[in-house]
Amino acid sequence: MACRCEDIGKCKKDKGLLSIALGKATNIFSIDDCIQEQLQSLMNNSPEAYTTDNIGEICTAIDKLNDDIRPATSELISEINAKQEELDAMIAVFEVEDAEFHASEEAAS
Repeated sequence: MACRCEDIGKCKKDKGLLSIALGKATNIFSIDDCIQEQLQSLMNNSPEAYTTDNIGEICTAIDKLNDDIRPATSELISEINAKQEELDAMIAVFEVEDAEFHASEEAAS
């Protein structure tokens, strides 16, 4: 058994970085809402701006433009949460090992 202070510190630093990533990923939902509104406006105004035979296809393509953002963001958030839980478990193990190491080191002195 060895001192785990450095490992604990690294894990806590990684958790902090994951928290920042989680905040940014969560913010994607509000950005996506704004993009959806803009795409909807574009789709609604397209018939007035263009006189084409395939305006229905254009509107459908615009509507589907960012359909994959929400599911991908949800998956990313789930993965970040899972990694945070994994780090919590590692920190708990490291703290027990570290306490035992320092206790045995203190007893030896």
